[in-house]
Amino acid sequence: MGFAVVLPRKATVADQRGVLRACGVLAENERGLHIPGIGDWKLEPVEWAARSSTLRSETWTRPAQQWSTVTPILLDRFPKKKGPTVEEILSSACRRIGLPAPEAIEHGPYSGLQGVPPVPAFRLHRKAEERPRWGVHATLRFPVPVRGPVLLGAGRYFGLGLMRPDTEGRDEG
Repeated sequence: MGFAVVLPRKATVADQRGVLRACGVLAENERGLHIPGIGDWKLEPVEWAARSSTLRSETWTRPAQQWSTVTPILLDRFPKKKGPTVEEILSSACRRIGLPAPEAIEHGPYSGLQGVPPVPAFRLHRKAEERPRWGVHATLRFPVPVRGPVLLGAGRYFGLGLMRPDTEGRDEG
């Protein structure tokens, strides 16, 4: 239905313009977006009123204290009995991208959001011969509201670790 390009918060104006130019070329290209192993996607801009709520930027950027995964977070380390725990790894991932440490973390194979597939349904490795990374769905509660987009973990540059704000502690659809 759609896709997003998320730039680092510290991207320069020149970087932003370069990405916008590249997106414009994709929209003008007859071939569209070529994804190896999947095929070509024809890209068409849609009118604002026709957009689903999932295609609206405020769905992913509004400030909230609680955030839940839409795609699993790939942990950058394997949890161990003596540490680091999953909670410690997730807390470290938050601090690495400039967020406060969460005050509460729930994690497991299922997202707290309706309609989100479980962790094993996602591709958790780059190459077929590689061992899959450890991934979790998580709900994080921060001590203060956090503005998105929030992408955490080792796969954040590839669409994993995407979180959705939950302003009421539940999915608002």
